[in-house]
Amino acid sequence: MSESRPLVVHIPCGVGGAPAGVSWGLHHLLGNAVHVLFAEPTNAPCVLLGLATGLHEGVAVTDVGLDGKTAADGLAVARPSALACDAMDKLVAGVYTVKV
Repeated sequence: MSESRPLVVHIPCGVGGAPAGVSWGLHHLLGNAVHVLFAEPTNAPCVLLGLATGLHEGVAVTDVGLDGKTAADGLAVARPSALACDAMDKLVAGVYTVKV
């Protein structure tokens, strides 16, 4: 692993707390030799929305017309963690959605 050949880690993400902690730890250990990507359900991409808008916990998926319903009933959430968004704002390499 190096900056030119980084470790790419895909982490499933809900509210963002656990993925943010794992990401912070990986960056603490590996620095720029790791790129972390969060995977969120298409109907509840709260961390993606919070980071993309810069509103963090100030926006919910229901604000943009999504219903937040997924196959992982009870695990997907409409609003991201303030702490997670603040910590990941410049640290996470990207966020993408997966239809579940």
